[in-house]
Amino acid sequence: MRGHRNAEALIQRGESKTLEFKSTLRWSLKENRKDDKGVTHAALKSIAAFLNTEGGDLLIGVADDGSIVGTELDQLESDDKFLRHLAQVVRNGLGDRAGTCIDPHSQTIDGKTVCVVSCQRSPEPVFLQWKGVEASPEGDFFVRSGPGTVKLPPESAQEFIRTRFPVHKASE
Repeated sequence: MRGHRNAEALIQRGESKTLEFKSTLRWSLKENRKDDKGVTHAALKSIAAFLNTEGGDLLIGVADDGSIVGTELDQLESDDKFLRHLAQVVRNGLGDRAGTCIDPHSQTIDGKTVCVVSCQRSPEPVFLQWKGVEASPEGDFFVRSGPGTVKLPPESAQEFIRTRFPVHKASE
C-alpha cells in the first residue's frame, strides 16, 4: 500500500478518475436518516470501481463541491467504530479479499473527520452484492470512467475481465 495521502491536498485537486468524494458512509443527508442500502451502496460502488480499474482514493466526509461535512454525520460513536464499520461493509459487499486492497485512514480538517480510503488495484475482479440492489446474482461490476463510476452490463464486464484480469474467468 502506498503511504497515506493528505486529504486537504486531495480535495484541492477535485474529483477525477482516481479520486471520489462522498459526504457520508451511511447517513442520508437528504432524508436525515440512516440509509445503509442507498448511501453505503454508493460508497461501495466507488470502492469496487477503484479496485477494478487503476485504484484511487475515496474521501468520506467530503461533499461533491469539496466542502468538509465530516464522518461525524454517520453517527458512529468513535473514529475506530467508523473504520471498523467501513471494513465490515466492504467485506460484506465486496468480499474478504477486496478488504485487503483498501487502507482507510482518518484525518482531521477544520475540526471535522475525513476518512481517506486508499484503494489499490485488485488482482482479481470485484463484484458488488449489497442488500438485493444488484442486478446479477453474482453481483454488479463497476469501473471508473473519468470522474465517475459506471456499471458495466454483463457482456461488457466479461470482456473487460477477460482483458484486464487475464488469469481470471468472468462468471458465466
